[in-house]
Amino acid sequence: MRDPDIILLDEPTNHLDTDALFWLESYLKASRKTILVISHDRYFLDRVVTRIIELHDGKAEFYSGNYSFYVQEKQARFDLQLKQYEKEQAKLGQLGFTLEPFGRNDYILRGVPALGSLCRIDAVQPMNIDSTNMSPDCWLALAECLRDHYDRYDGFVITHGTDTMAYTACALSYLVQHSGKPIVLTGAQKSIYVQDTDARRNLYDAFVAAQDDCLAGVYIVFDGRVILGTRARKTRTKSMNAFSSIDYPDVALIRDGRILHYILQGKPPMPPVFHDKLDANVFVLRLIPGMNPDVLRPLANRFDALVIESFGVGGLPCYEQADFLSAASAWSSAGKPIVITTQVPHEGSDLAVYQVGARVAAQPGILQAYTMTAEAVVTKLMWILPQTRDLAQIKRLFYTPIACDLLLFEEHGQHTDESN
Repeated sequence: MRDPDIILLDEPTNHLDTDALFWLESYLKASRKTILVISHDRYFLDRVVTRIIELHDGKAEFYSGNYSFYVQEKQARFDLQLKQYEKEQAKLGQLGFTLEPFGRNDYILRGVPALGSLCRIDAVQPMNIDSTNMSPDCWLALAECLRDHYDRYDGFVITHGTDTMAYTACALSYLVQHSGKPIVLTGAQKSIYVQDTDARRNLYDAFVAAQDDCLAGVYIVFDGRVILGTRARKTRTKSMNAFSSIDYPDVALIRDGRILHYILQGKPPMPPVFHDKLDANVFVLRLIPGMNPDVLRPLANRFDALVIESFGVGGLPCYEQADFLSAASAWSSAGKPIVITTQVPHEGSDLAVYQVGARVAAQPGILQAYTMTAEAVVTKLMWILPQTRDLAQIKRLFYTPIACDLLLFEEHGQHTDESN
């Protein structure tokens, strides 16, 4: 080798045996020249380098030491920034200001330094809002962002507030169909900037799932669980295990950075299909005993579809002088669908069990959710309505299983099972 002023080495330890690696390390340690090394071999870096340069978002940060020092110093710098941020937030709290989303991607990713050795990550920020403020327009913006970047990456992670994350997961399951790549949503019950947060683990696990070759489609990763997007629901407001998979097994578990698959769904045989329209005019009505059915009539003039959360396995009340079924006729006459679902979290609806349900099931324009979650029912209707206003076509699309949203039902003698 000649005596250069600068040596640039790109992954120099690849394919080297022990003797060759020993010679290379000895040569580099003895050299007094400037040597720039790009490597994923942390042990090699620990033994050879004396300075680390981290490139992130077009900026360079310098660390005087080997790789182990870099990891510790990076965390120390982050902790210092965190303490400064917490002091600022405490001052704002004393002044009466409320906390708002704090979602700078570089700060979030720096909160989990181990991600740097897991995969290459690029970050964009299509929005920074409290998840309570999510809307169908936000879902369309996320779907558009995924479409614009789909061919360039192997997987996607979306950080999201927990309160409406199940709705977003369902919406993306309909807006981005047949994805051969994992689209993973995650969040946390506590901010990444507090000591006992679950955010760091959830974020790391999300990237473990996003780079997994056996996953395809939309998922929520939370508390070590990989949950199919159309089956997820937030079932706890404060606990770390906030999300459950409703009437469907977890797809996988993640423990200590390793993924254990329970269900292998396989890659779709066709390319992804992206949709860009939603109808937000869907109303959800939760029944209570004694509710006046007249509430249905004015709703028919303002909304395009109605979801009724009924009692038990489903049905509509029929009081002595007030009949919900008669009030629902205004929707059928206007060609607008009604979907009956249940307030019970598990096992779905079955209108055939009782008379109050059977008489409803016989009416045109009234569908039932069966095993679909309420989040899936609402977002699927939003996806269907821009495509057609024909009740027969709405029924066909609604009863067509997508991403395991509809697991098992019988409709006019036909049996459908999409549990696999």
